[in-house]
Amino acid sequence: MPIPLSTLSPALIEAYLHTRYVVSMDGSDVELRIGQPLPGILSQLAQTVGTENAGLAVITACNPYSTPTPEDQNQARQAVLATLLGWHDAWDVFAAEGISEDGGWSEPSFLVVGIERVMAESIGRCFQQNAVVFALPGGLPELRCCI
Repeated sequence: MPIPLSTLSPALIEAYLHTRYVVSMDGSDVELRIGQPLPGILSQLAQTVGTENAGLAVITACNPYSTPTPEDQNQARQAVLATLLGWHDAWDVFAAEGISEDGGWSEPSFLVVGIERVMAESIGRCFQQNAVVFALPGGLPELRCCI
């Protein structure tokens, strides 16, 4: 059963909804936003996943439960997440970054292509994240609560 977004504070939901998720692909940046159509290249990638339940997700290990964490700890958490994501042969993983609209905050992340929603949420939970961003092929990116 999905966890309702109402579990999160309205201010936190607003922050997520106004974040730009910038993915580094082949030397250029592609921007993904919650509730907006996927950019062309991300839409094409999502279409190639080969299963009706898989799509793409933006996941981070930084700042557990949105608590500012020292950079060295965030880097170590991201390294563990990168290793975990690299173990799954069916996933394509790209460096990404969540950036607030005003540019005052950013957080390294990964875009994972070929992942199922339940798995993305589970990984988010394992890394103490409030939420992940998930989109099915042909769908809009949405905020998925993990706590």
